[in-house]
Amino acid sequence: MSIEEQLESLNKARELVRDDPNNYIQIIPGIVSVAQRPETQFRQWCANFFLECFTCNDLDNETKQQLALNCLDPLGLLIQETSEPGDWATVKTAISCCSCIYPLIFSYVCANSGEATVWAKISDLKTKILDKWELDAESVASKKVRFGIQAACTKFAQQVISVQSYCSRDPRMNRSQDTNSEDVSLALVPPGHPLIEPSTIEAQGLGLLDRMLSVFTESHVYAPTITCTLNALFPLLTSRPSSVPKILRSILSFDTTAKTVVPQTPNSAYTDLEIKFIERSLKLMLTHCIRKELAPKFTAQIHRYISNISEARASQNLKKRLGESADQTAGDKRPKLEETGAPAAAAAKPDMPVNSSTTVPAGPLSFSSLFNLISSNDLLASFDAKELPKDIAINIALTSIALASQTLLDNSIDIIRKRYQNLLETSQSSTVSKGGASLDASYDDDEDDLDAMVAAQSAQVEAGADYGEEDDEDKEASLLPASSFSLALPSKLSTDQRKVELGRVVDRLISYSSMSTTILSSGAAKANKGLNRVAVTDWNKDTWIIIASRLATRGACNSGSVEAKTVIRKHIFNYVVANFRERLEIIISWLTEEWFNEFGSGLASDNDKPEADESNSVYYLWASQVFDHIMPLIEADDTKGFIRLLSDLPQLNRSLINKMRSLCVDPLRAKIGFMAIRYLIKLKPPVKEFCLDLLEDLYKSDEDSRKVGGAILKTYRPKFIEEQDAVKVE
Repeated sequence: MSIEEQLESLNKARELVRDDPNNYIQIIPGIVSVAQRPETQFRQWCANFFLECFTCNDLDNETKQQLALNCLDPLGLLIQETSEPGDWATVKTAISCCSCIYPLIFSYVCANSGEATVWAKISDLKTKILDKWELDAESVASKKVRFGIQAACTKFAQQVISVQSYCSRDPRMNRSQDTNSEDVSLALVPPGHPLIEPSTIEAQGLGLLDRMLSVFTESHVYAPTITCTLNALFPLLTSRPSSVPKILRSILSFDTTAKTVVPQTPNSAYTDLEIKFIERSLKLMLTHCIRKELAPKFTAQIHRYISNISEARASQNLKKRLGESADQTAGDKRPKLEETGAPAAAAAKPDMPVNSSTTVPAGPLSFSSLFNLISSNDLLASFDAKELPKDIAINIALTSIALASQTLLDNSIDIIRKRYQNLLETSQSSTVSKGGASLDASYDDDEDDLDAMVAAQSAQVEAGADYGEEDDEDKEASLLPASSFSLALPSKLSTDQRKVELGRVVDRLISYSSMSTTILSSGAAKANKGLNRVAVTDWNKDTWIIIASRLATRGACNSGSVEAKTVIRKHIFNYVVANFRERLEIIISWLTEEWFNEFGSGLASDNDKPEADESNSVYYLWASQVFDHIMPLIEADDTKGFIRLLSDLPQLNRSLINKMRSLCVDPLRAKIGFMAIRYLIKLKPPVKEFCLDLLEDLYKSDEDSRKVGGAILKTYRPKFIEEQDAVKVE
């Protein structure tokens, strides 16, 4: 049979397995002998067939594992490139197939410690593939090695790193020996395995990871290699948390502006475009890391890195545009200078701007048309300066002013002044029809309309109104020159607007908690001495809560605005419950201020304190809401923090104590509840009876709580235990 006829028979076998993937079990053993033939057509067909088999989703991992054992020998032959043209595609496909079977063979050897031959074959296969792995940018770009083969080797290395590392150090999650598990790691290796030494192959995996990350430290980079490496690293970020710090540190230290890009073809004109592709890939990967919260500790660094990339790109675009504009402007000016015979020095530093017209051009009025001093044909006239970062725009403005001569600066200012005066004079004739127009211009936008501003100024000059001032001030206003105007008094905010603005004030106070600069008052040293010391003398991360809580209790409250204090308290509450474990200090400080304002301020002695009114008490209202939120979230690690919260709160009532019932009846958290109750009984006498009453109720209603609760009640209420024992006997 000819090669074409044999390939046609093989294609019929492929159609069979596509109709029913279970046929792979019968067909693969027959294909193994075909894969050993030297013809390129058979090698390519078999490599593709093996890859289709091990990427088929309809086959379970156990079946793929048995088929992979039969394919080790033919794959060892297929990864050896021959001299035939186009055989590199066979090698690439075979290496991709090895990436699929390596986890399967590894899990098989873990479960069968006597398979030394299988382990030797897969180890030899791994060594041959990694020997082909070449990351040098110049070698790949010059086609000395095929990039397709290198991409497949990178994917294979990623699989080896994933398999030869631990998914989790928790032994309860690592003892699974299920072959259908999607994640294969060193956790599958049983202790004392005769073939696999975990420490050795883990070190090999770490070495491969370092080798993969080395592309970010090379001085020459090849865009496809960088992109391929990023695609291979992302699965490691999601499945191997231990590798996240090393990977992100390497990526965040990668500076595209300091690298030399190796073009894909000689004399390529798309080097800048390749840099853009690399930056885009970096942004996509890092943004996904933030979205999936893969590395919370690196979030700030990632945001800064992405911002630096954007600013560097914007700076390069600006330099390019300015360079093109300068070349064009120089080309336009040179003939004129030669015709007029002007000296070079005068051309370098002119005394008058290019556009010296004192009238605003026809068309819609805008700030750009008022302040424009360059030719309308200049490319910069159509440039949108809002695209520039603020710091770059400031630097450009300062540099331009510093380089301009004093004469040019004075003449430019005089031209703008005359334009503005002419604009006011020409607009006075239309102010009657435009009377009442309001000044609504935004000074941050170059394209804001000036018509309303000019009309409003002229109307104020003619009417002489200044919104409710006395008669003599009205006369003075009518005598003001045309260039003067006064702004209207701000309208009063509605109730809803006041709530929104007050909420923003509290949010700004909260944002100040991250300030690192210490601001000391002049009398801070003396103010911190004695019992009557000032509450805030310097700024730290907790100062804002003192200001916000006292604003709610002693500021907005005393002004009679119930809505205002509610807004402040809601913002504080939402902030503290978002992460109550790290914000216990803020909870205690806030509720203490509420209690002091309600029960402790202005009293001569403790005996004069009023009894707590649970129905009207603001302190108990918000303390109850805090307890309701944190009780379902308390875990064993929160024991110390929870007991401290109970200890430091100034006052507890029966309702707050009874909220600990949910802890005591939960088998996983009962220890926390009873430990807190025991602490309160011993060290907080005012709530002792409340705690004992709760224990009695638990003793009657919850059998699981009787052992621990009964031990406490025997000490403090022995008669109750005796009565309960007597009831049982009867």
